[in-house]
Amino acid sequence: NGIIHGLTDVIDLPSGCMADGDCADGFTCTEGQCLPPRPPTDILQELRDDGGFTTFVQLIEAAELELLFATISPITVFAPADASFGAGEAEALLGDVDALYDRLVYHVVRELVLAEDLQMRESLDTELGATLSVEVVNGAVRVGGVVVMDTDRVALNGTIHTISEILTPPERAGACDMPVRIDAPGQFAGSTAGAINDHASSCGFGSDGPE
Repeated sequence: NGIIHGLTDVIDLPSGCMADGDCADGFTCTEGQCLPPRPPTDILQELRDDGGFTTFVQLIEAAELELLFATISPITVFAPADASFGAGEAEALLGDVDALYDRLVYHVVRELVLAEDLQMRESLDTELGATLSVEVVNGAVRVGGVVVMDTDRVALNGTIHTISEILTPPERAGACDMPVRIDAPGQFAGSTAGAINDHASSCGFGSDGPE
């Protein structure tokens, strides 16, 4: 997973810093000492370590999606920060775990899409199976109509892009969407897998066809 170079001596870490600018490229100033950057962890751990995604992490754990965010590779995650959630929004999501699952996997794309590639795309296929739109509006990249605020937080199994709001997946096609034919009074074959549905009366169909 990398390259090893042999050295003739031990490298001394730069020290005595006041800010990151006092350190060599790639080093950060931590408690007065320049330290090399830590290696990336998986996406879920990166979200935990950041401290600004506690609500999103709570939702992931409630939906038991830890393995998706921690082990599947490569993935791109659009992560709403804590400030993205309105009052009571997280509690409402926690009240319906099935809907929460769909909502969360809509934030995951099973490919590595960095910022440079993201702005060139028109859509992305999400883990939910629904398409996520991508557009550039006034210089800002939006996914699903939501602003991408920060990009390319690279993790061990993919990358994280911070977004301004939690994404809402499109409503799935129901039995009443775009029916294609009437098979019998009270029955029609709709757009959902071509199955015969017996809910015609609730879809605006009478015994003689569409009303």
